[in-house]
Amino acid sequence: MKKTFYFSHDINARNDEKILIMRVDYKYKGYGWYWAIVETMAEASEYRLKLNGGNIKGMSLSLNISAKKLEKFINDCIDKYKLFAKDKSGQYFYAESLLKRLNKRDDITNRLKEAGYKGAEARWGSHKHPIEAPNNSEKEKYSDNVYMTKEEMGKLEKEYGKELIEDYIEKLNRYIVEHILSGKRKPYQSHYLTIKAWIRKAKKDELGSDIKDDSYVNLRKEIANK
Repeated sequence: MKKTFYFSHDINARNDEKILIMRVDYKYKGYGWYWAIVETMAEASEYRLKLNGGNIKGMSLSLNISAKKLEKFINDCIDKYKLFAKDKSGQYFYAESLLKRLNKRDDITNRLKEAGYKGAEARWGSHKHPIEAPNNSEKEKYSDNVYMTKEEMGKLEKEYGKELIEDYIEKLNRYIVEHILSGKRKPYQSHYLTIKAWIRKAKKDELGSDIKDDSYVNLRKEIANK
């Protein structure tokens, strides 16, 4: 699963002067291509993509256009419209505005984490890393602060659906930032069990009290007894 982080952008981006010039040539189809490329950059390492590489071939497949046509569009966005820029090596390209926004987001996240570690230590004393996957080096990172094994993620997606799980991952990530990293709450030992408990609680609230109590504690007991 790829990262599903949110990144901000201007709501009137379609009327940006550079984008308007691009739309003269590529219409709204080009506008769609542009944002698809930006979203791919946001998921990439260091928020940049390689020119003439696998990124272009993969994106051309997802956008249902030829790699040659997409490569021309990207080069136009670099040289003609100035929507993208090349790095010093000339092998990668990036969007300056995206880079600034995501670097700022990362800086805020890192400062919140650092403050959270200090706050949690002051309140709870010595304990494991507030967001660390305890005793399991195989856990994958599914958001800034959410970790699960691939097996756990697969079970959640199979039982509840990918879209719902992605929503709950974002909810858990926000909760960790607001309550755990700040030291207000103790860290969860299992993000898998936490999400499962949250979903079941939501279903219980919706359907009434006829279904069994599936709290976080009960889920831990349920798994331990299997």
